[in-house]
Amino acid sequence: MPRFLQVERGFAGTSVGFISSLVPWASIPGALILARLSDKYKTTKKFIYFLVHYRLLHHSGLPL
Repeated sequence: MPRFLQVERGFAGTSVGFISSLVPWASIPGALILARLSDKYKTTKKFIYFLVHYRLLHHSGLPL
């Protein structure tokens, strides 16, 4: 992806590095939040099913 962003989209090298690092940085708080909710509600399976269905609806273009 970094090469694509530089060659095809014309991003500078520093911007490409920042953009590429966003996913790992976002996964840290996401993992902490999911762990806290899992401990609080004691039902991980229902929570994961909700997130999967929410994601499918969100990416289908239907208004929520």
